[in-house]
Amino acid sequence: MYTLRVSFFSIGSGIDGKAKQEYEQYINEFQTINNVTIVLNKTYWGKEGEIDYCIKLAGLTNELQQEFIQSTKDKIKDSKRIRLYENTTCTIKK
Repeated sequence: MYTLRVSFFSIGSGIDGKAKQEYEQYINEFQTINNVTIVLNKTYWGKEGEIDYCIKLAGLTNELQQEFIQSTKDKIKDSKRIRLYENTTCTIKK
């Protein structure tokens, strides 16, 4: 089980590349600032750059987990090409 699955998907025009880049930057900054490691698996599944970020936060305190989850929600809320799933599996889509 993964704490989060952040899914960047396409509706015929590619993923939200800017949001993907900003999210990757956020993850790196969060790890550096808080001196933690986020367990992250990337699953590529489409022809237009579709990708799922499958994230485990088990090594973080409850406070840091909640901060990361809320910040993730805030960062992706304006994109229509990102879905967020909580407490889920990460499977290869076909």
